[in-house]
Amino acid sequence: MRKYSVLCIIDTVRQALVGGKARVAVTESARRKRWHRDDWASTFGVEKETKLEENWPAGTRVAVVLSFDTQGDVDAAIPGTTGTWKNGAVNFADLTQRQYDIRCGVPRILELLAEHGVKATFPICGITAEWYPETVREIQAAGHEVAVHGHWHLLFNTLAPEEQRRDIEDGTKAVADALGEQPKGFVSPVFSTTSDSFDKMLELGYLWNSDFDNDDLPYLLEKNGKTIVQLPVGLNDWDLWLMQDALGARMGGVPYASPSNVTDVLTSQFDQLYKESAREPRIFHYTLHPKITGRPYRAWSLGKFIEHAKSHDGVWFCTASDVAKLCV
Repeated sequence: MRKYSVLCIIDTVRQALVGGKARVAVTESARRKRWHRDDWASTFGVEKETKLEENWPAGTRVAVVLSFDTQGDVDAAIPGTTGTWKNGAVNFADLTQRQYDIRCGVPRILELLAEHGVKATFPICGITAEWYPETVREIQAAGHEVAVHGHWHLLFNTLAPEEQRRDIEDGTKAVADALGEQPKGFVSPVFSTTSDSFDKMLELGYLWNSDFDNDDLPYLLEKNGKTIVQLPVGLNDWDLWLMQDALGARMGGVPYASPSNVTDVLTSQFDQLYKESAREPRIFHYTLHPKITGRPYRAWSLGKFIEHAKSHDGVWFCTASDVAKLCV
């Protein structure tokens, strides 16, 4: 059977209609249901320039932000996710790899960061903070930032508006309780931002959010009289290690995503940004996961990148909040 793309189907419907006006109407209707550039401001607010360059630390050329999304085994508590099989049974192959987050991934990452004397940010799910508060406190005690990564690691675009708001409220409270202070940053599960979830972040007074990937530098979003710093996602270890997606048994990654190849991508990205930083500030943001990069051979790759970056003058390893504070 021949497979049609969405655009092909739309075009077929257009051709079946009689009259130019009808064809235009169908086309415009289909496009509006998907996206139109004018929807950006009404959905997420008005973009405004930051004070990043004005507040940029003297002598600094590149700010390196390492951000470790940490979920643990929370996905196994949610039917229909990778944590369960299609028949509803717990997927222990997936679950145990997610447990690696807490058991080995975070400890190895903390040791690596301490070895190199650099700081990082750890967005953590609310349930993970409730189940493993000692991990949250260990990250905090090491001088790193702890942010919020939702509560149940549910996709916001699959939830009703009230469910989204409640998840963000619960996640914020759980992480705040474990920290003993209010978290400043929010990263949506799988970057599944919606207008409703975004509005809730603004309402709760978050300093920064990192869900979008449309720029190299942070920018401000102002909506309903409130402003938040958007820190673009940057590189992602899930992509670089070619991790298996969907409801597979394992998240092993494809073998040819070797440590040296990934290190080459990281250093190439950094070298280009460092070159550009001769004329204006640059930010190297790398989104990671302890269950992925916390594996020994992947941690080796990250360590090699940190060594490379630190060998350059004017490189500042900092938290997401450190950058966000320079923007406002």
